[in-house]
Amino acid sequence: AEVAFTPQSATALVQALGSLREFESMVGLLRDPPPGLVPDVFMYTRAMHALAMDPFYRKIGIAPGTNYVIPATAPTASGPVAALALADETEALGMRHSIYTINTVLLACAQLRDYSQAVRRFQAYCDKGGEVDV
Repeated sequence: AEVAFTPQSATALVQALGSLREFESMVGLLRDPPPGLVPDVFMYTRAMHALAMDPFYRKIGIAPGTNYVIPATAPTASGPVAALALADETEALGMRHSIYTINTVLLACAQLRDYSQAVRRFQAYCDKGGEVDV
C-alpha cells in the first residue's frame, strides 16, 4: 500500500533511516521522492546530520579545502564529506539553509578540521541573509 507522506512524517522517516545507517535509502528518498512529496530543507538537514555523525564513515583521504563533490550517481558514502555534498545539493536545488542546516554544515567542517571552509560557508550563509540569532 502506498503511504501519503506529510513533510513531518517524511522528515521522521529520513531521521529513522539515518539512525539505522540506511544511507542509500535515506538519500534515495530525497533524490527520488514518492509522488506528492517535495523534499524540504528540514528533510535534507536531518539527512546531513545523520551522515555527518556516522561513526563508521569511510575516510577517503580528501585534503582540507578540496571541493567536496560526490556525483549523484556515486554509491552513497557517509561522513562529513557526504554531508557537505548534500548541503551543496540543497543549494543547487535553490533551498535556503536554516540555522539548523548551517550548524550541521559547520559540524561537518569541524569533523574534517577544515576551519577555512567552515568560515567560508558561514560567511556565504550570512551573506544570503541567513539567521544568526544567538
